[in-house]
Amino acid sequence: QWHDEQSFQFIVSFHHVCLDGWSLAAVLTEIFQDYAALQSGKEQGILPPRATYRDFVALEKRALAEEQTRRYWSGLLADASLQTLPRWPRVFCTGGHEQKRGPEIILDKKIVDGLKAVGRLAGVPLKSVLLAAHQRVMSLLYGQTDVTSGLLCNGRPEDVDGEKVIGLFLNTLPFRTQLPGGSWLELVKQTFAAEQKMAAHRRFPLSEIHKLNGGRAVFEAAFDFVHFHVYNNLQGSEGLDLREGCYFEANDLTSFTTFMLDAGGARLELHIDYDPNVICARQIEEMSAYYINTLGAMALNPQGRYEEFSPLAETEAERMLVRWNQTAADYPRSQCIHELFEAKAKETPSAPAVTDGEVTWRYAELNERADRVARRLTALQIGPDALVAICVDRSADMLAGLLGILKAGAAYVPMDPAYPKERLAFMLEDSKAGVILTQRKLAGTLPKTNARTVCIDAQDEGLAISGGRAPCSQDLAYVIYTSGSTGKPKGVAVTHQAVVNLLVSAGERIGFTAADTLLGVTTLSFDIAGLELFLPLISGGHLTLAKQETTSDGPRLAQLIESSGATVMQATPTTWRLLVESGWEGKEDLRILCGGEALSRSLADELLPRAAALWNFYGPTETTIWSTAWKVTKDEPISIGHPLANTQLYILDGKLAPVPVGATGELHIGGDGLARGYLGRPQLTAEKFIPNPFRKDPKARLYKTGDWARFLPDGRVECLGRIDQQVKIRGFRIELGEIETVLRQHPVIANAVVTARESESSGKRLVGYVVSKNGAPSLLELREFVRSRLPVYMVPAQFVILPEFPLTPNGKIDARRLPAPEETAAKVNNYVAPRDEHERALAEIFQEVLDLKKVSVEDDVFALGADSLSATRAFARINRRFGIDLPLRAIFEQRTVAGLANLARTAKPETARRPAITQRRSRVVTRGTVGLTSA
Repeated sequence: QWHDEQSFQFIVSFHHVCLDGWSLAAVLTEIFQDYAALQSGKEQGILPPRATYRDFVALEKRALAEEQTRRYWSGLLADASLQTLPRWPRVFCTGGHEQKRGPEIILDKKIVDGLKAVGRLAGVPLKSVLLAAHQRVMSLLYGQTDVTSGLLCNGRPEDVDGEKVIGLFLNTLPFRTQLPGGSWLELVKQTFAAEQKMAAHRRFPLSEIHKLNGGRAVFEAAFDFVHFHVYNNLQGSEGLDLREGCYFEANDLTSFTTFMLDAGGARLELHIDYDPNVICARQIEEMSAYYINTLGAMALNPQGRYEEFSPLAETEAERMLVRWNQTAADYPRSQCIHELFEAKAKETPSAPAVTDGEVTWRYAELNERADRVARRLTALQIGPDALVAICVDRSADMLAGLLGILKAGAAYVPMDPAYPKERLAFMLEDSKAGVILTQRKLAGTLPKTNARTVCIDAQDEGLAISGGRAPCSQDLAYVIYTSGSTGKPKGVAVTHQAVVNLLVSAGERIGFTAADTLLGVTTLSFDIAGLELFLPLISGGHLTLAKQETTSDGPRLAQLIESSGATVMQATPTTWRLLVESGWEGKEDLRILCGGEALSRSLADELLPRAAALWNFYGPTETTIWSTAWKVTKDEPISIGHPLANTQLYILDGKLAPVPVGATGELHIGGDGLARGYLGRPQLTAEKFIPNPFRKDPKARLYKTGDWARFLPDGRVECLGRIDQQVKIRGFRIELGEIETVLRQHPVIANAVVTARESESSGKRLVGYVVSKNGAPSLLELREFVRSRLPVYMVPAQFVILPEFPLTPNGKIDARRLPAPEETAAKVNNYVAPRDEHERALAEIFQEVLDLKKVSVEDDVFALGADSLSATRAFARINRRFGIDLPLRAIFEQRTVAGLANLARTAKPETARRPAITQRRSRVVTRGTVGLTSA
């Protein structure tokens, strides 16, 4: 039916768009619309189009050549990154191979009329009103106010009768707007202005934009407004009955939102096409509801502030804010930790309370020893809310000291004897602790202070507990110091009530009873030690303390798990990985508690068959040890689970509004577990502990965790990393800024940046990048400088010296461009290659454990970044590789591959190692049983 010229235009059009990736259905859609317009033109006596498709091709080529257009798109995408829609775990999605369409929703006529009125008020077309609503919904889903999505644009020539040219003139382009806040009307006007600015550059091909963006996609969700305006000229034509328009479309985007206005301009339809491999039907239904709610709010009150409006449906908000936070449960909220222990000591005085090596104290004896400490403290006028520093070795004496401090009404401040003196001195000064409880062998090593020193192992002077105000559950139980972003640690003050709530809730969740034995492996300066030390004692159970040197020695720790008869053990994923790599085969009645850092799916799969149960716990120090728990199962996504009793979880945006299920926001925690705040830092306390807007109680607070998180559809929470520079390594919370501050104090360091790099082989490790000002420092000297000022877990494993830092266009350090640590970054000697199979095997082991490309056989492995944990991991592999049983101390004595190879060559093969463990376990259990019976 077409003339030759028209046929030629169609062929060129079809060929061109197919090269651009458009589907035949999309081409036919354009042809259908254009052909209708062409026929209308003939009937009205209009001459054939003067513009042709070749004119459009010329316009597109001109756009490619225009430097101004290239600068526009380069500037728009300069600091943009691909924003993705929330992904629900695949277990909640059905999947599929082809794009699907969500429900087709016809908007209420009152809403449509209201939206048109908004457009008239703003002086913009309806499309801009709908596009503004789309950007607001995308902002909700992305969790950002800087929003980039795709926008379908019409690139037809502006020439006379340009709309009548047959061909496909559509181009989908990135559309970026800021939504800082304001009225709906302002948002609509801003959106229209952004459209107008983009209009001059709309013919720049998307493929070229991808090239400008380094070949990366710039959006995965897009917007389209379909209106059959070509039919307007057909309205009222004689002999023509216009009923409806029809079109087809296809794309490869994750989500494609279409608003379609019918031919008469009265009915507005909304539908979302989506990729079922990425998002699921339930998500699309909820997204559709967000659009409807947003459009309704916009039409009802154009002057309302859009940032204060939540598009969430009432049912979804109620589910997240109320139903999933119904955690109220009874617990002895008026009692203190030591009072619950005293009740058990009175109830079962002869039951074993704590085992320290070969020594076991029963409940009555531990209670009496704690009373002795309390008497000595009260004689010094120590009472409620006073702070007592405790600096002792891991032992039963430590436990007696803690209970004695609590019995005196005071709160303890744990101080690790291994900490540098400078850090201990700061903690003593900052806490203003009046007394230091220590041991005689450590007293001389403590920094000078005005605090009184009390040695726990000195002679008891027979003092009586003085009569003062009895401690109550609102008094402080402890102050734990955590890493601080300003370069100084900060003290978190926690009350008895918060600890008791945690102990009761966690104990009930895992089913801890008086029949259980818990193996304690955590240093006292790490807050999770509170659960290990006190949960058994308030439950009538048995606590076995592992010595510090045992906790970092995989084989010895594995033996202790067996010999102690432990039924519960809590540790970080790093320690559990250490055990697995040491050849630990598990214990069928052991309940594993894992927390402090992210639990990987691979480690979970290793641990599940080795134990009776695996629990993943999560919680900041500021919310008292743990706030959530999840019993890990196979083939399910790793999560931090549901809140513990009397704890509420909220995932909120920057305006403290709840984000949709599956969307990312900051995790906020409320409830009885919240700490009192930061010791002596009211401003920081007010900044991080905020009023709870979802509770009627004016005293209710929320703690801003600084963790990204999202709700899963079943109410579980998935933790997604940090918002700020804070990291967790081996469970310890580390502010990278604190390490950077220390590095900058070195006399030859001009600037420093510390990052946490992670690999499958070596896990998460700290890397320090430094720029020197007067010659390069020795890397060993640099490591010792940091070690003398910070705890060992805060010392970077590797250092990289750079001539200068890579910078972003605005002059900030570009952390993404910092180089990976080179294998020669910490070399002490020139590279010496392995000379035989033993050295080659050992070098490969250390390369894998330390995540290095090469290890010289003469290098000191500790200078390369090894520590006690990585050394243990390496030794487990060495013993398995060679079938020997070298002691762990060998690596501290022979610190090079060459030295260890000499030992490996002469070591005797391992003999009956596993049976020896089994026999030892049998003897210990029998001896323990006899002891209990004779008692």
